[in-house]
Amino acid sequence: MAKIDGKYEQFWTENLLSKIKNEDSITKLHHLIPRYLHQRHSQIENILANIENDDIDLVMVIEQLWEDLEIARKQILYTIDRNDYYAENIHPGQMGMCFDIYSSKGKLGSLELSIPGKHNVYNALAAVSVADNAKIPFEGIKTAIESFKGAGRRFERLGEFDGITLVDDYAHHPTEIEATLSAAKKLNHKNIIAVFQPFTFSRTALLKNDFIKALSVADKVILTPIMGSREINTYGISSEDIAKGLRDAVCVPDFKGVVQTIEKVAKSGDIVITMGGGDIYKAAYMYRDLKTK
Repeated sequence: MAKIDGKYEQFWTENLLSKIKNEDSITKLHHLIPRYLHQRHSQIENILANIENDDIDLVMVIEQLWEDLEIARKQILYTIDRNDYYAENIHPGQMGMCFDIYSSKGKLGSLELSIPGKHNVYNALAAVSVADNAKIPFEGIKTAIESFKGAGRRFERLGEFDGITLVDDYAHHPTEIEATLSAAKKLNHKNIIAVFQPFTFSRTALLKNDFIKALSVADKVILTPIMGSREINTYGISSEDIAKGLRDAVCVPDFKGVVQTIEKVAKSGDIVITMGGGDIYKAAYMYRDLKTK
């Protein structure tokens, strides 16, 4: 088999067209293959290896392969505004965003996500656009998307207890904390209670004011001692320094104190979010275990 080196006419004359006698087929292949060759020459070579004289079905095979390539190269746009795929009537639910979804052909249906944030509306639109173009029925798409609960420790819903929603999140940098709390604010909950475990003394000292700004998004804040990890506290920093800058914050000595404080301040309709890069998730599990005994 001749190697493909960009000399399309020579390649096709020597390896394909010389094997087909039908003039209509030759004309059609002259039109189709030079465009297709550059993209999928290995598939064409495999066909050529098995071709027999006057095999007119080859034309159909090439046409189908080219059609597949054209579909793959088609640009599909998805946005909040009208486009190939878009969302309307966006509003918060209990755990995520709800919205109607449309294609250029009309309304496909409605979705209720289990994860918050406008960015996840875009993620859902991307998934729908791919699946719909693959001709998957919308009901199947809806079931798959709505059953997705998110990645572990990324706004991970641990349950609802006495009307209080419990969520755990890995957010440990001020930007992440603010984004998580802002997303929670858009959901249908009364109060946002943030339980935060600062991670490393150096970061807490350097970003203290940023932590205060980010945590101010919450209605109430519970702070644990800083998890120093490998560090020694040579900065003279503590969680109390963050609490002083917040309007409604309390510091607790340990995870037992976290659970006791949640029991005291959280009410039905509130959402409690444990956050941090350390082992604060253990406090969330302690609360969950207490409520599921």
